This record gives sequence, structure tokens and C-alpha cells, in this order.
Amino acid sequence: MVDKKKFVFFITHSLGELDVVLPIICRLRSHGEKYDFRIIFLVEGLFDKFKSEIYFERAFKLLGVQASFLRMPNKFDYKESSGREIKNIVFKFKANIINPVTLIKLFSILRNSNVVFHEHSCQVKTVRAIYIFSKILRKKIFTYVH
Repeated sequence: MVDKKKFVFFITHSLGELDVVLPIICRLRSHGEKYDFRIIFLVEGLFDKFKSEIYFERAFKLLGVQASFLRMPNKFDYKESSGREIKNIVFKFKANIINPVTLIKLFSILRNSNVVFHEHSCQVKTVRAIYIFSKILRKKIFTYVH
């Protein structure tokens, strides 16, 4: 039995990234080799939008792509509010700290993948842990522009 190559795509910025990722997956599928594709949304708002679109549900099912959510620090889920300084401090803390359970999940995802993809943007807080773990695990990271 041939082992499947496992590709993981991290969606960090917008659903527009799927406009780049899905053609890559289609092209790889057309070669007939065995691949597992996993798309992980790192921003809760993006994952919620994704789940509400029937097009994505059907496309992912057709292509055999797994989708999941893993909360990473990002500038989208935690917005500062006007006024209340304590609330702003809490939001800034949440936006920059990674839960230890999330780190363990991320490490496991990267350990079980062959190739890692993410969008090239300024989401440094979001992808920092991915780069650290990928270096430890000697994983290749590819970036794409959308």
C-alpha cells in the first residue's frame, strides 16, 4: 500500500485564499497520485463564513478535502473597543497568546503532514508557531500570494 502524501493549508487572512488553494488541489488531484488535503482556518470569523457557504461544502466534498478550525493569534478575531481600557488589555492579551492545547494540536498537525502551505501576508502572529515547529520537524513550507 502506498502512503498518501499529506498536505496542510493554513488559511490566515481571507476566504480569497481558497481561490488559490483549490486550483492547486485540483491540479495535484489530476496527477492521480494519492494525496490527503487538509485546510485549517486559523481565524474563527473566516471559518464561520466558510461554513455558511454551500459552495465550499460541495467543493471540499468533491475534492476530498478536510476542513477544520484551530484558533491562532490574529488581528481579526480580537478587535479593540472604544473606551474600556481593561477590555482592550484583555483583547490584546488574547490576540497574542497561544493556548498550550492549541500548540500541541498544531505540533501534531505539522508532524503528520508532508507539506505545509500558507498565504504570504503580514500575519506574523498567526504563522510564527508554524515556522518554529516546522523548523524543529524539518518540514517544508510553501507560501502563495492571493
